[in-house]
Amino acid sequence: MNKQKIAILDIDGTVFRSSLLIRLLDILTLEKVCSERVHREISKVRSQWFNRKITYEKYQNTLVEILKNNIAGIKQSTVRKYSRQLVKLQKSIYFDYTHKIIKKIRKDYVLIAISGSLIETLEELNKHLKFDFVFGTKFEAKNGVYTGVILEEPVKDKKSFLKLFIKNNNLNMKDSIGIGDTDADIGILKLVDKPIVFNPDLELYKYAKKRKWKIVVERKNVIYIINK
Repeated sequence: MNKQKIAILDIDGTVFRSSLLIRLLDILTLEKVCSERVHREISKVRSQWFNRKITYEKYQNTLVEILKNNIAGIKQSTVRKYSRQLVKLQKSIYFDYTHKIIKKIRKDYVLIAISGSLIETLEELNKHLKFDFVFGTKFEAKNGVYTGVILEEPVKDKKSFLKLFIKNNNLNMKDSIGIGDTDADIGILKLVDKPIVFNPDLELYKYAKKRKWKIVVERKNVIYIINK
């Protein structure tokens, strides 16, 4: 690997203007791959988030748990099929700010994405994003069928996952860039030389203000830079 500088980005709500996991679950329930009960569980937690009773992070984590409890018996090829459909329809729904950064630094930086979304969906999206590495939630599959066991969930501890990845690939943090949108990204943002807080939740916003990190908000077609 010739490039030594690294850039670490979240995907959902940071590069992609939604959540790949949420969109995939919507398709799986619409196509009746998942049961009506799963649809009700998703609707319940979605209502809690819309009404600000839970954080976005809690919303995402609960969706992973719902999927974990219901994915057993589903074919991996089915998830890949609907992941391709999702990406085909929504591959251009990006934030301008982060999309331009990716284009600008691609030549000089190893681009790494760490997300809570399924690795199958991330791999389909990465055919367009062309990151060097993408890491997401990975479920065990035997004979092409999911068992319900989670093999990898790097989003649970992004900092430890990243440190091990850097060590195993002989990379360093000099001039490194990190972009995140929730307090789950604080660990990574503390590691990099150039942290960028993008469309943050309240917890991350407060933390970034204290540390004087760069804060960027993209709303419709306007980009606001709060800390430079």
